[in-house]
Amino acid sequence: MGPVICAIGRAENHALLRFHANALGVGYIALDGEDARLIINGKLKLHSIIQEVFPDYDRHRPPILTTIDSSTRPESMRSLIATSQKTFQLPLSLQGNLDLLETYESPQSPRSFEELEQLKQLEEFDSRYAITVVRSPHGQISLWPVIEISHDGALTPVDEVRSTPALDSLLQEVQSFAVERKLVGALTFVASKDGAILLREWGLTPLSLWSEHACHTTVAEQLVRAFVDLPLGQTQIITENERYLEEVVDLIEHSRTLSERLGKERRNLAELLDDPTRPFLHLFARNPKLKVSYEDQARHRVKIAVYADSEAKAQEELEHAKDFMAGFDL
Repeated sequence: MGPVICAIGRAENHALLRFHANALGVGYIALDGEDARLIINGKLKLHSIIQEVFPDYDRHRPPILTTIDSSTRPESMRSLIATSQKTFQLPLSLQGNLDLLETYESPQSPRSFEELEQLKQLEEFDSRYAITVVRSPHGQISLWPVIEISHDGALTPVDEVRSTPALDSLLQEVQSFAVERKLVGALTFVASKDGAILLREWGLTPLSLWSEHACHTTVAEQLVRAFVDLPLGQTQIITENERYLEEVVDLIEHSRTLSERLGKERRNLAELLDDPTRPFLHLFARNPKLKVSYEDQARHRVKIAVYADSEAKAQEELEHAKDFMAGFDL
């Protein structure tokens, strides 16, 4: 089977991450603070949890241990990583790098969006900027559109016309931070209108949900892609003039039909069971707007969706993805 993410975080964030992980063929195990405490104290073993959920998991393939939000203290994560590394005798992942734990913490108070809400009650609040950046282990970086948070909580994307020198400088600072700290995952920065950073929060935040309905790739899906080192998706807002096509494909049937029509042997689909994320290395790198999600546990059925400037281009990308997933055009 493919990679497995062992994630610590809030229940509502687990639900979102598990959905996107399962769609990409990535194993997902949700841990909470109590699970972490038991593992640290030696009363529960991480590899036992993994093998119970995924009996065919390769014991010699290190899992990806990470947090998905800022609910876990860095010191707890540090102890959990140290304990689990003794079990696996291998690096858990790039997220297991203890130096990255510093990125979980804000440069100054408040430490979380909840505390920021409390602070708003005590001081005059005009509006704030929010910027989310994601980086993969290979150094690919993408940012979502800047969001302006009004005093009443309304979220408004900031277009290039409304950009200011302070905002341009802030965007550069955010990208530089991700590069210098070798970030793997997502960070959201909240800043004042003059560019002063007020909050830096790791992983999924309350602001992440807006991307689920507005952008080509959501923060949650991008976080999964970054953890397992898949090419990152397009983060821009979906526009009204884009054409959208989707199709649910039976890979076995499509592979058989295409093989008969072309008179050409198809690739053995069994390799999808070894690592179902493998086709995405090509497909997502070719088209950042492409979406592929497995529809069943056997991974014989997939939903393929794509946005493009024209219906003809969308159909071309859809057909290529169907053929590639079925073992052709390699």
